[in-house]
Amino acid sequence: MNVMVLPELFAKHVHFTSIHSVYLLNKYKHLIKWKNNPSIMEFGFGDGGTSAAALQPLIPHDCKEFIAADVSQQMVKYAEQNAKLPERGKIIQFNISAQDIPLEFQNRFDHIFSFFTFHCIPKNNASKAFDNIHKMLKPGGQTFHIFLQPTPLDVVYCNLSKHPKWKKYEQESMLSPYFLQKNKQNGCKKDLVNAGFKDIEMRVEDFVYEFPYEEAWKENYIAVNGSYASIPPEEQEEYKKCFFQHIKEKVIINNNDDNRFPRVKYDVMVVCAKK
Repeated sequence: MNVMVLPELFAKHVHFTSIHSVYLLNKYKHLIKWKNNPSIMEFGFGDGGTSAAALQPLIPHDCKEFIAADVSQQMVKYAEQNAKLPERGKIIQFNISAQDIPLEFQNRFDHIFSFFTFHCIPKNNASKAFDNIHKMLKPGGQTFHIFLQPTPLDVVYCNLSKHPKWKKYEQESMLSPYFLQKNKQNGCKKDLVNAGFKDIEMRVEDFVYEFPYEEAWKENYIAVNGSYASIPPEEQEEYKKCFFQHIKEKVIINNNDDNRFPRVKYDVMVVCAKK
């Protein structure tokens, strides 16, 4: 799974994921059938800002435990110092697409959530992630996810994966799991069914987001670029210049209105399923 290594910059731009997660979770919260005294995991916890804004206000008061997981050690350390957690909450480092999951996680959780995380799982690992989630849920447990599909940056990483200099730095691994599939919903549903899920609900909504200031898109997109850490420090400025140029050409909506900041269009998928 791709690892974010710039937690402070990520936290600075958590508004992007928070506003969509709040809106979509409230719109589709009727799909969530809360268990009594639920054990809950949220993976891709990041800095915790999206969780605090969107999920935690909805968590039942009788929650038995809340496990906040992230694959990035830097993110975990940052969250431990800065994140808000519900009672009986703790933060751990954990990779949802790992080959093996801890024995104590099997059949443990009533609900597993993620927000703007699943698109960070490489395409070859998405089915494994759903397999792991299914194993970690109790019988009758639910999983709920909000993620970009495709991401606005998929076309950028696709181009950079063929770039003579940058292709060796994990650019292809940054492609979202269903980007190359003609029908992305069907690809995701197939993985869910193969993992053993039932009562699958899927929705796709389109959005346009206006960044809050001129340089915000650069900060946001470098903060979520999991391949950035693999680039030698002496080449990072050159890479950023190339990366930003591709984004400007392929992603950012041209601005003919001087009173508008840069904008971007994208689709968001909402998935809810039961074990």
